[in-house]
Amino acid sequence: KASLAEPASRRRGNWDFRAWLAQFRMLRRWTCCIGGARNSGRPSLCAAAPEGAAALRKEKPPVMISIDGNIGSGKSTLLGMLKDRGFEPATPKPTSVHFAPERTHEWKGMLERYYEDTKRWAFSFQMQVLLSHIRNHREARALGTDLCFVERSPLAARWVFGEILKRDGTLTEVEAALFDDYMELAWCPDAIVLLDCSPETCLERVAKRSRTGEAGIPLEYLRSVSQAYEEFVQGYARDKGIPVVRVNTERGEIASIYQDVAGEIQELLKILL
Repeated sequence: KASLAEPASRRRGNWDFRAWLAQFRMLRRWTCCIGGARNSGRPSLCAAAPEGAAALRKEKPPVMISIDGNIGSGKSTLLGMLKDRGFEPATPKPTSVHFAPERTHEWKGMLERYYEDTKRWAFSFQMQVLLSHIRNHREARALGTDLCFVERSPLAARWVFGEILKRDGTLTEVEAALFDDYMELAWCPDAIVLLDCSPETCLERVAKRSRTGEAGIPLEYLRSVSQAYEEFVQGYARDKGIPVVRVNTERGEIASIYQDVAGEIQELLKILL
């Protein structure tokens, strides 16, 4: 890891490492890793707030299934469809289900800044995304839900988008090391549903939906994301034994393949629940 005495030429803008370090330590004070999750080999996190913290620790953490894939692959569409069609696990006992989309409303215009000046805003945006993932998990725990479908997970922030930024040198060594330190506070999904779609098709869908902050995303970036996802699935996810269900969303709308996807998820839940 880089030292605190990093040359000024390596620093960017007004970014202050000591300020980030102080913020990190503060975050460590009000968060805690769940001991039971460590025993199962699955890291988790809850808020160490004075009220309700003990109760949260005693509860069984929810099963977290991450809906993953490239930008424009159909993640939010699938998540919304699972919710709107009332997806329920085919289990003997009642199972409560929660659906958690990306908390883009919390990003405060950070996405637009990130695409306009990636080098300046990469670290700040990655930290914002990681925080939103942590909040999704805390919310699912607070609700006492048994199963949570979530749009992406901290692993995508680290091993897909974060890996791209580290590889091309957008993140400094200090920023990359600090981001990895923050990842110690993150949770890991119990399984991943990966939506496979070509970068070319993703680009067409992104252009068609015209979401704020996504204008001008280059095809090369989507290709980098696709490659990083492949490396993540074949590397980290396989090494850690995280189940991955791959769904081809290239051939049509999510609605046309929903039943097949729901069936794959039901088979997965027979193992997880």
